[in-house]
Amino acid sequence: MSSPHHDTQTPPRPQEGQWGEEDWVALLQRLPQGWQEQAIELKAWQRTRKVACVSDLLRALLVYAACGYSFRQLGIWATLVKVGSLSERAWRKRVERAQEWITWLVGALIGSQQRPGWLPRQAGRILLVDATRLKWPGGGGEDVKLHCAYDLLAGRLTQVQVQDRHSGEGLHHFCLQPGDVVVTDAGYHLSSALLHTEAVGAFGVHRLSAHQVRLEREDGQKIDLKRLLKHQKYGTVSEYRVWVWDALHRQRYGLRLILALLPRQQAMKARARKRERLRRKQGPNAKLAAAWWAGAMLLGTTLPAEQWSAQEVVKLYRARWQIELLFKRLKQGLQVHLLPVKVWERARTYVQLCVLVWWLHEQEAAELSGLLLDLLSEPQGEWLVVVQEGEERSVEAVLSHTGVSTCVLETVRMALRGSWSRQRVQECLPQLRRYLVSRPRPRRPSQEAEVQLCLRLRFAATPCLLL
Repeated sequence: MSSPHHDTQTPPRPQEGQWGEEDWVALLQRLPQGWQEQAIELKAWQRTRKVACVSDLLRALLVYAACGYSFRQLGIWATLVKVGSLSERAWRKRVERAQEWITWLVGALIGSQQRPGWLPRQAGRILLVDATRLKWPGGGGEDVKLHCAYDLLAGRLTQVQVQDRHSGEGLHHFCLQPGDVVVTDAGYHLSSALLHTEAVGAFGVHRLSAHQVRLEREDGQKIDLKRLLKHQKYGTVSEYRVWVWDALHRQRYGLRLILALLPRQQAMKARARKRERLRRKQGPNAKLAAAWWAGAMLLGTTLPAEQWSAQEVVKLYRARWQIELLFKRLKQGLQVHLLPVKVWERARTYVQLCVLVWWLHEQEAAELSGLLLDLLSEPQGEWLVVVQEGEERSVEAVLSHTGVSTCVLETVRMALRGSWSRQRVQECLPQLRRYLVSRPRPRRPSQEAEVQLCLRLRFAATPCLLL
């Protein structure tokens, strides 16, 4: 008897849906202890009504922020993955009730991570401090402000504050520790920053603006910064000892003034870009005198000169660009630059949910980066670069933080969102009817639906028209 050469066994039927339960359980294990009890205590979870447990509620809230869903889309997703079939209004109420609980989760998670093992114990934190503006539809552009402190050595967020547009930039939003090095831009008031860092025993590196602060010599005479810079060569760094008078607190602070001039070509290009921005903003009668300062960097620091040279301080401040890249990845990855809600309380909860998703992303990204670094430590992790003809040199490969962030963020989305089959959608059509069928609109009826209804009735009355 001949035997067939091909496989005659029927393959198993594929699963109807992949809900990502294992990945979701792994994400839940990263949450702090007592997070479910806090949901009950803070009234985020009051009764079981179509949502089985607290973890399902948290998953729905995270999907709402991670995927940028509307409340109608959130209802469709929750129905398909068997989280709960609630109306749009019911989901909106769930988000509003969870405000205090989400605030507690953000405070319990951000900044509570363990210190990386490769950092020396005596090394203090280097905090890059800045704020970014978020807009809601029809707003003025800075409706919500997100104040963040980014640990440069650990490569993650340590403190986050979500405030309205009336809150200005300042170090009072953050909790500093003795020995911390705080790096700020010119948007932070110098006197207030010096007062705050001195009170806690921290150090600061602050960007200065010539027209915002008065710098004095030891005898109290004002320092002409432009005169100092005109006598300095391009591409050099100089240092002076200056004092700042705080008229509000009636105090005088001493600090190191570091003046860094760009190379001549770079300085000219920077001033040209500044002049172009001033013309676009102020018109043909723009005052272009401020563009001269674009080729210089004015820094004030309280770091000891024995440990930090002027060139190292300049290099440290230039690393402040990393928090700008963090804001860029956060806004591009989670689309948080334009909030989908207008109410302040709901917008604050949405931003905090996005921060929670970003925290989960940071944990996964840290593990993936560790695995990649292990691979790069092998001989295959080196790139062969041709310097000149006949001369070759191997250099170490560098991780792409943007690529890692994009990959991990999509992985977190998949773990939260899951997937479903076509059969599952067909089974849930009775529950999905409330989301997919629009209500009658007497003021602005749907033109397409109205025309289709008229044609359907006409063709049903006269079938010959179809021939």
